[in-house]
Amino acid sequence: MVLGPLGYESVAAGKNGFVCVVQRSWTAGIDVPDFWNPKLRAPICFNPPAVRSYLPQTIKKSEWILTGRSKAQMFDDLKSALARKESPAAEFGAMCYMMSRQGYLGDSVGH
Repeated sequence: MVLGPLGYESVAAGKNGFVCVVQRSWTAGIDVPDFWNPKLRAPICFNPPAVRSYLPQTIKKSEWILTGRSKAQMFDDLKSALARKESPAAEFGAMCYMMSRQGYLGDSVGH
């Protein structure tokens, strides 16, 4: 998937159930210093359980930010969605990985 002006869009279909994206800074936790770092690019692949349970949160957080929601509003929206069970909890066996020198994971760690 790639990030477009309205959120993540599929560009290629795979056959193994994994989905790969390049996450941006706002997918981090609320207290992460690099939350608004425009340089951050984190290439990551999700296994099928993570695709079902974690990727929807990444997609939704990105949509909220791209529509102008503030950091606080985005986290309030996420808490509400989890409480209403509109966003799935992490599924057993969910994992992600990526080995890439092109990623930039933050000012304190770089590439």
